[in-house]
This record gives sequence, C-alpha cells and structure tokens, in this order.
Amino acid sequence: MVSILDTGPIIREVDIGGKKVTVNGITFEDIPTLFDRFPDLRKALTPSRTTGELDSDYLSVEGLMKLGPRIVNAVIAAGIGECGSSEAEEASARLPIGTRVKLIKNIFELTFPGGLGPFVDDLRALGLLGIATNGSGATSKAPDTSSSSLSQSYSDGDTKQ
Repeated sequence: MVSILDTGPIIREVDIGGKKVTVNGITFEDIPTLFDRFPDLRKALTPSRTTGELDSDYLSVEGLMKLGPRIVNAVIAAGIGECGSSEAEEASARLPIGTRVKLIKNIFELTFPGGLGPFVDDLRALGLLGIATNGSGATSKAPDTSSSSLSQSYSDGDTKQ
C-alpha cells in the first residue's frame, strides 16, 4: 500500500517559451500569506456570514482574474513554489497575458484536481460551508459523502515528485 509519504508533491510541467516551468497547486500553507496581503482575495474565498456560501463570482479562473493583476501574480508565484516572493511576482508581471492565463489555469487545476464544484461539495460535507448538495443539485441537511473528488486521477502531464 502506498503512503502519503511515498507520493511527494503533485506537479505539472508547463511549456513557457520553449522552457519547462514546474507548477504545483496552492497549499494551505500559502493561504495565510495570500489572505494577509490581499483582503479582496480573503473576502472572495471566505464563506458569507449570512448564507455560509462562497461568492460564486470568484470561483473560477475568470473570477480570480477579476481581483486584479497583483493577486494573479501572487497566485502564480505561489503556484511555482515561491509564495510571497516579490521577484517571482515581478517576473510574472512581465509575462504576456496568454502565458499568465496558461500558468493560472494549470495552477487552478492542480489546486482543485477534481474541479472546483467537488471541492466546494467537500467543504460542505465537512460542514465548512452552507447546506450540502446531494449530487443532483438538491440540498439536504446531511453531508454528501459520495463526492468523487478524492478518487480523481491526475491528467496527462501531472507527475508525482
């Protein structure tokens, strides 16, 4: 049986201008740094006090980009393992928009390997968001434990280091 100690980080090589850049998902350890620096990001990814839900306007790559280029650059820096590095953020800022979108897309996919919907469902099942859904879109008070996000396989290009 394989242990989590045997897996190593899940990474992906992204071709940027003929060079391979290694990206990974955003970790729990990155979140305090990003939230402390960017209150708008914290607000976008914190459940509403009234509904217990996340703001769906920000639950996508497009939503993240709405928060502004400084946040995008910080997320890219975190996604290459350089969270909080001004040098990495400045390098990201010099990249063309298409390249930044390519990096963000890959970082987002690694951060939420089953997709954002299953991730949000998992948060609900843990009681960290409002009411759980039962897969059909109907709500229920009991957590949905049928989420397939834990058994998702990684797409081509992802490697375990």
